[in-house]
Amino acid sequence: MRRREVLLLIGVAGISSLAARAQQSRLPLIGYLSPGAPSAQNRAALRDGLAVGGFVEGRDVTIEVRSADGHYDRLPELAAELIDLKPSAIIVTTPTATLAAKKATTSIPIVFSMGGDPVAAGLVTSLNHPSGNVTGVTFLSNQLDAKRLQMMHRLLPHANAVAAIANPGNPNTAAEVLATEDAARSLGLKLFVSRAGTEDEITNALEEVALRGVTAIHVMADQFLTSKSERINALAIGHGIATSFSNVAALAGGGLMAYGADVIETERQAAVYVARILKGEKPGDMPVIQSSKFAFVLNLKTAKILGLDLDPNLVRLADQVIE
Repeated sequence: MRRREVLLLIGVAGISSLAARAQQSRLPLIGYLSPGAPSAQNRAALRDGLAVGGFVEGRDVTIEVRSADGHYDRLPELAAELIDLKPSAIIVTTPTATLAAKKATTSIPIVFSMGGDPVAAGLVTSLNHPSGNVTGVTFLSNQLDAKRLQMMHRLLPHANAVAAIANPGNPNTAAEVLATEDAARSLGLKLFVSRAGTEDEITNALEEVALRGVTAIHVMADQFLTSKSERINALAIGHGIATSFSNVAALAGGGLMAYGADVIETERQAAVYVARILKGEKPGDMPVIQSSKFAFVLNLKTAKILGLDLDPNLVRLADQVIE
């Protein structure tokens, strides 16, 4: 091929690339604000929810992610960054992220997918009539933590102590710890609470749990801790410790059990709401969805590694069994 023809092809390719970028820049932008990076499952749920409304990422909308990687104090700064991009809507995944986004804008629609009570948190005026620019999907994570501890106790009936790992940067942690402490007392369990908001603190917490001789860890509902679940599970298995999470996705890498709201489904529902907003609906007129889909998942591969003989009746109760 002659040099002139090669240069022509390169020029055409460059123009096509610029045109594609220009087209993409004109697409509606969706911001995503979270304490932890969204997993592949989270991203798939967002795409599925948008597709329900006829929106395809890359063709009809673009998604810009801002993750604080566990540093909750960075959320206001990251929210401001997203607002500067002038998104059509913002998806947020915790009460703190929602508050940060709400303080940054009163006009851009905000859709949350989170645990906790959005009315008590001051995010909406009521569940049926949110008003303002905020709505979304919620589940009562504190109640679920207590139930999850009960399930863990049934799986490990001979354990008389449980460790809990909580992220001190999560404002919902105090309430969740209180609910878990109450549940532990009712079950006659000793509860040791370790706080971890960084990877180094996670390592230290696991070492502390191992030194105490505790064989079960209850990981509090927190997106940063969930995003580090593979690290937590690897360290726990190395110490012969079983782990319990609220998020099914956290069983990757060897968690023993998960019980809680189907977080992936709540993200999908939040994306459905975003699609409706892109079509013209106002968030203040869209009732907050209370998630009613829960999942109990057991990892029999991990049970075998840890030498656990699980109650067959509990195994039959599981919505999903990993073998």
